[in-house]
Amino acid sequence: MAISTLFNFLLNNPNAPVPFPWERIIDIQRRLIYYRHNGTGGMIFDARRLVNVGGAETFGFLATKEFAC
Repeated sequence: MAISTLFNFLLNNPNAPVPFPWERIIDIQRRLIYYRHNGTGGMIFDARRLVNVGGAETFGFLATKEFAC
């Protein structure tokens, strides 16, 4: 799945799990959310302040200098 297709999927289906071959990874310790392509190993970091991770769950944090991209 192309990156643009992943972005469109995230916009149009915020409550659904990401489709294969993508995987959503939530790193609580580092306060990061990223998407990994299982076929290529490529990663995309999600820089939004609040991210709907499915259902009624929203993961958010305040960006600090340490985590700002």
